[in-house]
Amino acid sequence: MKTITKYILLIITLLISAIIFNVLLLPLEIVAGGTNGLSIITKHLFNIDPSLFMIIIYGILCLLSLIFLGKKETSFAIVSMIVYPLFVKLTADLNIYLNINYEDPLMLCLFYGIIGGICTGFVFKLGFNQGGISIISQILNKYYHLSISKTQFILNFIIVIIGGYIFGVINVMYAIIILYVNSLIIDKVLLGISRNKVLYLVTAKKEAIKDYIMNDLKLGLTILDKEGNDKEDFKDAMMVVTSTSDYFKVTEGIKLIDPEIFFVVIDAYQVDGGQVRHNFPNI
Repeated sequence: MKTITKYILLIITLLISAIIFNVLLLPLEIVAGGTNGLSIITKHLFNIDPSLFMIIIYGILCLLSLIFLGKKETSFAIVSMIVYPLFVKLTADLNIYLNINYEDPLMLCLFYGIIGGICTGFVFKLGFNQGGISIISQILNKYYHLSISKTQFILNFIIVIIGGYIFGVINVMYAIIILYVNSLIIDKVLLGISRNKVLYLVTAKKEAIKDYIMNDLKLGLTILDKEGNDKEDFKDAMMVVTSTSDYFKVTEGIKLIDPEIFFVVIDAYQVDGGQVRHNFPNI
């Protein structure tokens, strides 16, 4: 992807993020961590414009990033930290023109979690960073070897608790829903939707299972050496990849051959090469 295209997509993503902040999160006053959450708190307590607060915080964090992380790390987040507050300011009055019913906050939180997760995941996938409190986590990781995910969780947790103290316990419950949905969607955007399954099989009827998978199902199969719990009992483990929509047929077929078969199924997000299934027998 060309650099100019990446920046255009980043700007569109930041615009969408700013819109949903102004039309959903800010009116509901739900503090779901991060700089957004802090701006909602300061808006409520001191009537500070969220975009102005973001500019101040991002400016401080950008300076800290340059000092402690260097130009390269800062470059990944600097566009987001400049453009996002600007979009927040430009879309501040957008909810006036939209007929949004705020009587169902749960539905709005779910919607925000989904759209916000798509936007955040897309920013990461483009190779950028949204900046914000993640910069603090990166600094702590670099100089004190603290886990980025754990420090970011603690910082967000503190912000959510402060929001709960100011706006009430219900606010915390909605914030947890947003954060949970947000994290699920980010993973889906970064990893993609699993279209395939990987099956690891251990069976005493290796030849029959092997024949069924390779000849009947037309699937590739890999034999993995495995030593059982009993040192005198040597078994082979087999690995098979099938589509998500068809793996149920595979599992039902192998259980008909060997009711005692042991297998584990995991998601596969990318599969290249190997044999492709042509057809399945009726089971």
